[in-house]
Amino acid sequence: MKKGKIVVEHRGFNDGSKNPGAEIEGKNNSVYSCSSGLVKAVDTTNGRIVVYIEFENYSFSYHNFKSVVVAEGQTIKPGEMIGVIKEKERLFLITSKDKSLIEPESILKCRVVHRYIKY
Repeated sequence: MKKGKIVVEHRGFNDGSKNPGAEIEGKNNSVYSCSSGLVKAVDTTNGRIVVYIEFENYSFSYHNFKSVVVAEGQTIKPGEMIGVIKEKERLFLITSKDKSLIEPESILKCRVVHRYIKY
């Protein structure tokens, strides 16, 4: 989401009670990739469409889509549109590095990943 902001952070890294990640809302419901990468999967979980993207040793899972414009196996560039979030929903983003969960805010600020979600 261009000019989006993290509005809720779900920690839950240690207790397992929540999925660690962040809810992000923007000026519209279009979602853009925050890095280049490979679309590893497009899946439906609990009635919601989820897109999984991998870039080097980083993994991103984008949740709450109404529709997507990417397909499994597709290579995408930073800032390329992934899809559209459901009305009255927020993008939920889970990030990991080297298969360990990390806080999305830390990845969005690092220089390895282009910042397409701006605060």
